[in-house]
Amino acid sequence: MGLSFFETMSGEVLDEQAVAHPIRFEVKGEATEIPHFLTSGEVKITGIIDAPPFAERAPLEGTMVISPLRKRRITYDFRFQNPSGTPCHFAGQKDISFFRPVASMTHMEGTITAGDDVIASGELRFELDDLGEFLTSWWPSSSIPRADMHTPLGRADGDSGLSEGEQSTLQSLVEATFCAGESVPAPDQITIDETAHQIHAM
Repeated sequence: MGLSFFETMSGEVLDEQAVAHPIRFEVKGEATEIPHFLTSGEVKITGIIDAPPFAERAPLEGTMVISPLRKRRITYDFRFQNPSGTPCHFAGQKDISFFRPVASMTHMEGTITAGDDVIASGELRFELDDLGEFLTSWWPSSSIPRADMHTPLGRADGDSGLSEGEQSTLQSLVEATFCAGESVPAPDQITIDETAHQIHAM
């Protein structure tokens, strides 16, 4: 039996010019087996990150390691794409202190990188107003197949994860859904690829 939960973090990051930008991400954490989670603390996370101009409601995917007692830290590691399609990476860590349990469990330093370049860094918070919702979100279930728990996340470039028939169906659906007009361009391959990516993320 697995488990799942939801969490939201928000705050500000500073870009290379020290300009502050809001950041918020919402994740669903999932583990396929509770015993494995209790020993490793590892869960897969999927969700949405909003941190303009670095991300605009972009799907995210990665891992989270929850080890407040053994390693005294909680780490977040996930990938997403910026609005122009460039792959980006977020890494954050909460360093748990038994002298400051609430502050250390709710505050995290994080960085956003594109390639080898750090493009923003700052502090995110878990709002205590959300604590009740967070605690009640823990549930003994997981939608991740057991075999997929430790497979590489994401997909190879150009791999939509769909069969030829599914791609054809998706293309027809996209063309029927997006009607070109004055403000909406006609759907192209980028539209179809991004739609497939959104489906994959969900």
